[in-house]
Amino acid sequence: MKILNYIENHVFKFLSGLSIIALLSILFLILINIFGRYFELYTLSWINEVIEIIFSWMVFMGAAALWMKHDHFRVDYLSKKLAHTKLGWLLEAFIVSSCLFFLVILTWQGFMLTVKAGAITPILEIPTFVSYASIPLSGLIMSLYSMRDLHALFTGGENGSEALVIDDV
Repeated sequence: MKILNYIENHVFKFLSGLSIIALLSILFLILINIFGRYFELYTLSWINEVIEIIFSWMVFMGAAALWMKHDHFRVDYLSKKLAHTKLGWLLEAFIVSSCLFFLVILTWQGFMLTVKAGAITPILEIPTFVSYASIPLSGLIMSLYSMRDLHALFTGGENGSEALVIDDV
C-alpha cells in the first residue's frame, strides 16, 4: 500500500502543479496582452488560442486532482444523515457506480473527439486535439480513482464510504 500512496501523492502533486502553472500562465498571458493594448505597443492575436488550450488542461487536470482527494463539490446532506447504515452504504455504492459510469462515457467520448479532431487553430495552426486530449486523460484518471473508491467501499478499505463524505469546514 505504501507504493500506491507514494504514486498517488506524486500524481496529485503533478496534476495540481500543472493546474497552478496553467493558471499562472493564463494570468501572465492576459497581463501581457493588456499591457500591449493599453500602451498601443502590440496586439497579440494568437494569445486567445494559447489561452484556450491552457485553460482546457487547467480545468480537466484540476478536476482530476480534486477527484482523487474527494475535494470536488458534493452535496452530502443525505450521505451524512445515512452514514453508518445499510441504506447509506447502498447510496454511496450507487453514487460511486453512477460516477464511474459517467466517467467511462466521458473518457470514451473524449477519446473519440480527440481522435476525430482534424481542425487546426487559425493563427498558430495548432491541432485542436492538443486541447481535446485533456478530456480523455482526466476522465481516465478519475475513472481509476472511482474504481479505487468502489473497491474500497466493497472491501471496507481506507477509502471507503466514510472517506467519500467530506466534513463541513
